[in-house]
Amino acid sequence: MKRFLILVLAIFMVFAMVACKSEPEEKGGDALPVEKEAGKDALMEQGESGAKAVDHTGFKIVASLNDGNTPVSVNIGGKDGVYWLDYSVGSFLFTEHEGSTYMFMKSATSVWVKVADKSLKEEVFNEIVDSLLYNAYEYKDDLSYVGEVTQFGRKCSKYSVSASVEGKDYSFSIVVDNEFGITMGMEAAAGAEKVNFTIEPKLSNITADDVPANYADAKACDTYVDLPNA
Repeated sequence: MKRFLILVLAIFMVFAMVACKSEPEEKGGDALPVEKEAGKDALMEQGESGAKAVDHTGFKIVASLNDGNTPVSVNIGGKDGVYWLDYSVGSFLFTEHEGSTYMFMKSATSVWVKVADKSLKEEVFNEIVDSLLYNAYEYKDDLSYVGEVTQFGRKCSKYSVSASVEGKDYSFSIVVDNEFGITMGMEAAAGAEKVNFTIEPKLSNITADDVPANYADAKACDTYVDLPNA
């Protein structure tokens, strides 16, 4: 996980250098397909039960970072009110109960343990996940709009920025999903060095094969525990 974060930060540092040195003719900020918060709301709603504006059959997003060595991935998803963050260190299941966030624990018995006095959306979209899925919004005013593209069967918008700094060429491109606003792909290049970041989403019809271990137990659990100082 530590290596994953270091690589993600390296991407952002390269991009920040490019953005500071470049002045794109056409800004990308107004062209981003949806507002960031609206995209988060729609994604969270997709993982709930019921039927409103979206089909509510769950979502699963696998984010992979490849710097030419061993790929590192994070699995983020939700179905029927149970959400998960699956890192290399393990899988964590969350739900919201009475406005607070609970994490699923299983030993002799199953129980939801309160971990935060804030909404599930705030907890799930922590700094790591927010940076992974919505990084385009951090730099939207420095991006040039390229055009509409299709990635993993999804309608997306592509943005880019490039510059030459001290004789070295830098470039950065981002593909953004038009419905949920998530980053579908990203490539940073500094000379001959490249880092690729891709997101493979399954944004509907999540099945038992898509959910992590203990999902069924978490879904069936109705015991909530508030620990001291939770």
